[in-house]
Amino acid sequence: MLKSTKRVAVRMVCLAFELIAGLILVLCATEQPAKAYADPGSAALLWQLFFAALVSIGFQFRKLRMWFTGRWHRREEVIQTNGGATRKAER
Repeated sequence: MLKSTKRVAVRMVCLAFELIAGLILVLCATEQPAKAYADPGSAALLWQLFFAALVSIGFQFRKLRMWFTGRWHRREEVIQTNGGATRKAER
């Protein structure tokens, strides 16, 4: 069952990549002169948006990684039994 979930996730990522690549190709193919003034502050705003997005993505990956490692360690907790023997907990 996990394999089918992985397969669906991979297909979704591939589909998202194809859509983004197609959008970029369409935008590049229909390029025209802007005929407008670009304020220097606009570039600063775009840089700020870009770096804020990178930082937030980094935090989200860290949060996701901590969630997975927490689940993994909970699964492998060692439980002491009455006889002193140990076994791994399966939750």
